Amino acid sequence: MDNLVCCSNCFSDKWIDRYINTGGDANQTCSFCLKKNIICISPEKLTHLFLPFTEFYEEAPPTNGKPLWELLKRDWLLFNSLALVKCEKLLKSILPDIDLCNKFFLERTFAYDQIDRWTTFKEELKHINRYFCSNLPEKEPLEAMFSFLSQEVSPPASFFRARISDNSEPIPIEEMGKPPQNKVGNGRANPIGISYLYTASDYETSIAEIRPHVGDLVCVCEFETTKHMVFVDLRNPRETLSPFDVIEREAKLETVFDNIEYLNKLGDELSKPVIPREANLEYLSSQYICELIKHLKYDGVIYKSSVGRGDNFALFDDKNVSGKDLKIYKITKNNYQSELIEI
Repeated sequence: MDNLVCCSNCFSDKWIDRYINTGGDANQTCSFCLKKNIICISPEKLTHLFLPFTEFYEEAPPTNGKPLWELLKRDWLLFNSLALVKCEKLLKSILPDIDLCNKFFLERTFAYDQIDRWTTFKEELKHINRYFCSNLPEKEPLEAMFSFLSQEVSPPASFFRARISDNSEPIPIEEMGKPPQNKVGNGRANPIGISYLYTASDYETSIAEIRPHVGDLVCVCEFETTKHMVFVDLRNPRETLSPFDVIEREAKLETVFDNIEYLNKLGDELSKPVIPREANLEYLSSQYICELIKHLKYDGVIYKSSVGRGDNFALFDDKNVSGKDLKIYKITKNNYQSELIEI
């Protein structure tokens, strides 16, 4: 296995991507995914990062267990760009002193008890108790998990906010920020009366989010960051969360693994389509998530759009962004898709 090298493309992980691109050598050809002219690193320089996985999984006989590379691919979404045979070759190169040919490990099952408690909390929040709930989610585990989903945004990043013009005139750029408190209704992230700035990653998604009609004139303002900000990224926790980040911080892989599906559930709360007539109740749980994230001193939350192709950025304050450019669009077509439901 001498002279083998691997690249960040082999792992499908943002943390290890930075690790390899910082400590590797440029203009190499990866021995595994075969990408050329790319930064690569010797697999044995990654050994210390992968050793904790051999303790995380319990050894088992071949009849009850699976190879370690299969479990890493399934549980942590590693090696997504590689076929299993190359995953095997790569992992054996990373852990040469462990006889992986003759070792098998038990599958671990995701924990769903937190999701059950969340469902109970949602029902209580909607129909029983609003301010003094007896089924409040535990704050400390979520605080720890959100730290692994933090996303830093530095100038000059851009966000887009759209508004429908009521009088067919451009809305002044200074009025494109978050709305006044006395005009704030219930939103996906904000409770009534508490103003947040809803933005999107691109102008098309910002327009789709306000659901205009054909013929409407829509003003879209591009906001540019003026200061460093930190968001909680709930777009896809399974992909965002890196086990190597957990290992580096000396946190427990078990704790993170047990909360992965719970985090996915919270991300779904912010992204799921909601029928307008049901919004006042359905938004309560997503408002709680955002209120907790704000309480933990983050600047906002990132979540997938339920109507556009981009992502949404809810900013708890607009003091760290500045209106940069304003454009006006006329809505010429709405694309509605439907599916037949059997009755």
